[in-house]
Amino acid sequence: MYRKAGPGWWALDMAKQYPKSHFTSVDAVLYPISQPPANCHFRLMDVSSRLAFPDNTFDYVTQYDAIFKYSQKDWETIIPELVRVVKPGGYIEFCEFGGAIQDVGPNLSIWMMRLTVSLQTRNINLKIASHLESMIKEIDNVTHIESSHRSAPIGWYGKNGDIMLECIKRLLESVKPKLCEDWSMNVAKYDKMVESAIKECKEFKSWCNIHYTIAQKNN
Repeated sequence: MYRKAGPGWWALDMAKQYPKSHFTSVDAVLYPISQPPANCHFRLMDVSSRLAFPDNTFDYVTQYDAIFKYSQKDWETIIPELVRVVKPGGYIEFCEFGGAIQDVGPNLSIWMMRLTVSLQTRNINLKIASHLESMIKEIDNVTHIESSHRSAPIGWYGKNGDIMLECIKRLLESVKPKLCEDWSMNVAKYDKMVESAIKECKEFKSWCNIHYTIAQKNN
């Protein structure tokens, strides 16, 4: 199961590569998807509450890039719920942005400060990625927990840096309405700051950490 699936690109790719497996993607919003593979299904449901699946349904559950969506309280509900729907012996995987960008220029530094404050007012923990391991350890029927991170260049160091820069651009664009509202900033001013921040990533060789946590449900 792919939780908080968005457009479902990962599930679609996996379904094509592994036609004998079945993939279920869930999100609170259904995106227009034309002709998905027969072994890939999309379900509309509130992913911050109880999932509409029986206990022990899936062999593998994964959730990516949910850091900006859920409050601390949501996470405390989400993690046990994902464990519930995984079969004994199955796996749960999280992959999240570490919540900070290092070696930043002045414009990106200001943007990160404003983002952090805006998220704090909504009880969203920007550092949740580094706490997922300890939160999972509190669940009795989970074992073999592995957690680590990889550092990613933003806008430099070849193709990897280009991909990460594109991710940051999309992030800057996705939070624009909320940040403009919270900080009484017009769109033109925001766009100008973002343009400068993007250039700074290359100039200052900015980078960030991507955290992953994997756990197995007890047999």
